[in-house]
Amino acid sequence: MVGHGRAVELIHAAGTGAVLSLLSMAPEDRDLDLADAMYDAVMQSILTDVPALAEDSTTAAAVAFRTVVPKLPMLTRRGARAFVRVAGPSHRQLNQPPY
Repeated sequence: MVGHGRAVELIHAAGTGAVLSLLSMAPEDRDLDLADAMYDAVMQSILTDVPALAEDSTTAAAVAFRTVVPKLPMLTRRGARAFVRVAGPSHRQLNQPPY
């Protein structure tokens, strides 16, 4: 697992290196796929797979339902806030904007 600061450093270093490498080449020799390949390599080293939950897991159902609650038109903002407080972790833990 890579921390946020380290991830930013890796992205910056890879991007800077790819751009400087491309600029140092003659225009006709530039491989424009180099930047994409570098991005893919860095993202593969930074991102991790989300642990799988069992399909019949009540946690999976609660998380799935919780993600759609703010989009349900029949709930008021107050009702959605109340449900989210009761249903699980705070919005900050799920990287969702506050209501």
